[in-house]
Amino acid sequence: MRITVSDISTRESQQTVQIQAIRSWDTIPYLSMLDGLYQDDIFHEQISNLPEEYIKLDEMAKDEEKNSLNIYEFFFEPTHEIICE
Repeated sequence: MRITVSDISTRESQQTVQIQAIRSWDTIPYLSMLDGLYQDDIFHEQISNLPEEYIKLDEMAKDEEKNSLNIYEFFFEPTHEIICE
């Protein structure tokens, strides 16, 4: 079967999300927003099963002057260092 341009359907453009710089404590809400926006089953499963340690770190990071931890990096720049015990 030949495929022509008329056979190809296009998706509507994704809603553009304007976000200020991501702060440490924004990680969980940011990931939840992405989950709702893109509705990707694999991504949903991954963020639905976050380790409790990640969530605790996200909560601890609310005072960035005291806790300079950027948990966003743990999701998108994996590290082999022990971050919680």
